[in-house]
Amino acid sequence: MKHLEIKETLKSILTDVENTWDSKEREEFTMSKFLELEWLHDGETLKNNINFIKKLKEYYFNYNHTELTSMGMEYDYYVIHEPFGNKSSPDYLFLTPFGFFGVEDKSSKNGSISWNTGTPGENKIITYFDKKEKKVYIITSEEYGWGKETAIKYREFTKEILTYAKNKFKEKFSYDNDVISKMGYYARPMLTDKNLVKNIYDPEEKNVDVILKGYLK
Repeated sequence: MKHLEIKETLKSILTDVENTWDSKEREEFTMSKFLELEWLHDGETLKNNINFIKKLKEYYFNYNHTELTSMGMEYDYYVIHEPFGNKSSPDYLFLTPFGFFGVEDKSSKNGSISWNTGTPGENKIITYFDKKEKKVYIITSEEYGWGKETAIKYREFTKEILTYAKNKFKEKFSYDNDVISKMGYYARPMLTDKNLVKNIYDPEEKNVDVILKGYLK
């Protein structure tokens, strides 16, 4: 069954991946493992369709994950590595006849996750590689309680903070000299997290199964 094959692929990576690999090396290896599945196809060429990716991104971050499907395409199941660029979530996006979902790859040595510009949201699957324990945990946005309402509030909050920082910099420094007056300040959004992944992890992985079974049939 397709959903079990994806889960097994994500979990078996631990036996092959080297603990010293950085996230990009691990992502490339993971992608190669995905493409060993006969029914799954590389969606890299789909990124050439700018309008399609733009629409996909809009639906993804607005939680409308059944608005676009692979119906009418050459294949039924695609995996796209970094569909919205290497600075944006998710790391992998699965496009199916039933909609699409993201998978985010995370790792650390302290048992918790830092969210650089991204969030735990978008109703995605998160694979966390604990480098100290040498163990993979598979969780979802649901374990964080980060639904659509929270996502909307966070986007609004981020915009407010960015605007405040930009204006405050101009207020404080723009009159120092002509060179500085042409500079700007960008506050980089980042979420720090004291939650240990093993403490919010559901050993039965019910929410993971809901996503996988919903889109991989």
